This record gives sequence, structure tokens and C-alpha cells, in this order.
Amino acid sequence: MHYASVESLSKSFGVRKLFSDITFHISEGDKIALIARNGFGKSTLLKILNGQDHADSGEVWVHKDIRIVMLEQENDFKPESEVWDHMMQMNHEVIRTVKAYDELMELSEQNPDTLQHLLSRMDELQAWNLEHLIKQILSKLNITQLHQKMGSLSGGQKKRVALAQALIEAELYSGKCLLIMDEPTNHLDMSSVKMLVQAINQFEGTVVLVSHDRYFIQETARQIWQIEDGEIKIFNGTYNEWERFKNEKTPVAQPEAAPKVVEVQPEAPKQNTSAFKEKQKEEKKLRSRFTKLEEEIQQLEKNKAELENKLAAPDTYANKVLFQETEQAYQAVILKLSPKQAEYEVLFEELLRFEEN
Repeated sequence: MHYASVESLSKSFGVRKLFSDITFHISEGDKIALIARNGFGKSTLLKILNGQDHADSGEVWVHKDIRIVMLEQENDFKPESEVWDHMMQMNHEVIRTVKAYDELMELSEQNPDTLQHLLSRMDELQAWNLEHLIKQILSKLNITQLHQKMGSLSGGQKKRVALAQALIEAELYSGKCLLIMDEPTNHLDMSSVKMLVQAINQFEGTVVLVSHDRYFIQETARQIWQIEDGEIKIFNGTYNEWERFKNEKTPVAQPEAAPKVVEVQPEAPKQNTSAFKEKQKEEKKLRSRFTKLEEEIQQLEKNKAELENKLAAPDTYANKVLFQETEQAYQAVILKLSPKQAEYEVLFEELLRFEEN
């Protein structure tokens, strides 16, 4: 089943042509990574697919039964909205039904007919586990304060809320969803990236993504679409397979003057070797700290989850002293966890730069 098709699409910015007369089809179950140099049309093509931008010429067709869910690099939020309220703004029948049910239950008196109708709809839509699903995904992305104002969140936290919203909405439309993601791993630590990889691999719909994260692309994409010289080149395989294919197709030529360079600059190899060893030493040190930090965060997250379960237990609520002690222990874990997660993100970005260089 074709989810979407593009026919003879062209787009330019001023005198620069991004792509010209490209044609492709997106089918059910595709996991596509779109790659190109910065500024050569990746995000523009995603926005055209989502109807947020227009091509100069050509046609875009999306199947009438398919819902497009898009995660953008930057997302709009109402600063005064709470995280939970923001999550409940998604336009889906399950969300609307749960909100109507919650609003009815807040009334001092409920209309029996309305209540029975909503109970039936909740059963039909299997909507009873929505709250659990939202909290579970937010928690895996280290968002636990559901009543925090969106305006008080950091850039990384806002990105995670937007990511959680996209994953939940995609799950609600599962089987009939085209999930488009523009740089989804920005601001994510390694544990969140791994969670996202797992979510995409388990997702039954179709995914088109743009990312600078080679690990993420390798673990999720099964097709590599490259925009180059105004054309789109499609490769069926993983990112590593595509790189091997590209290198075999374009072998690196050996410079004829290499021996002369060695004679003129005899110390160059030694200097390069020394620099390489220093780089290896620094990378090893970073990876050691990264691994240790990951273990510390995992233990703290385990402690946090245990305390959350304890706080939710009726016996804890019934004992005021026990509740206060558990709450204090929970806040102490949060205070330890937050700076470690921030350090983790910095190390993760530094290690990515090592891999890219």
C-alpha cells in the first residue's frame, strides 16, 4: 500500500536549486532516512510532504486514510500550559473521549445517559490505558513533573515533550500513520536515544526521518535516500551498507607525490601519530566517564521508579509520616539525577564529534 507519492517535484530558493523533477513513493512499513548536506533541502522536503511548504512544481499525494504526524526541529508551546494539558491537546478521538469523560466525572452530578455513552466509547476505543501510556513514554524521556509549566522547561525538556507527543500520536494512529521526524535525537541522552530506537523499530507504521546521528540512522532506517545534485538517490539497506556501497563505487585515488611529501616533511607522520594517540587517549577517558555515568543514571532511575511506585501505593498515602519520608527520598534522587543527565548529554555530544572526525 502506498502511503504517499511524489511526482516530478521541484523546489528552489532564489537561484539555488534544492531538487529538480524528483519522483518517489513511500509505502507501508518503510523506514527511510533522508540525507544531504546542510541547506540542500532535507527539512524542506519533509515540510512539503506535511503540507507546510509548497513545491515550485510537481504533485504530492497522501492516501486519504493515512495520518501524518510530524516532529519538527523547533516546536511551538503555550508557556502557561502544563505538560499534561499540552499532551492532552492532541487531535484524536481517544484523547477527545478521555477528556470528555474526565470533565464529566468532575461534575457533582453526571447525566446517566452521557456517562453510559462515554463508558461504552472508552471500552470501544480501549482508552483506559491512555494515561498510563502517556506517563510511561514521558518517564522514559525523563519528564516526570507533569504539572510543570511548559514555559519553565529547558530547550531539551521541551524537545522531549514534543517527541513524546509525536510517539503517542503515532501509536494512536498505529498502522495508518506516516511519522516524519526532523532531527529527533537533538537534546537526547543515550538512554533516550536507545528508547527512541526501540520505539521506532516496534512502530507498525511508516517513518521518514532526518538526523545527523549515524548510530540512530543505522539502528532505525532500512532505506537511505540521498539528495545530491538536485536528484534523489534511493538505496535499499542500512546506513553502514550504504557507506560501503558508496566507498566501493568511488574508490579513493592514491596521490602520486606521496613519497616526496615524506622526504620533505619527515616529522609529519610522527606528529600525526602523536596527535592521533592524544585523541585516542582523550576519547578513552570520555568513554570511561560516559560508561560510569550511564551506570549511575540507570541506578538512580531505578531508585526513582521504585519510589514512584511506593508513592502511588495506598499504604503510603494512608501513613502521613511514611509519605513525607518517601517524598523527601524521591526529591533527593531527582536532585542527584538532573546534573548527571546534563553531564551525560554534554559527553554524548562530544563523543559524537569524535566519531564524525
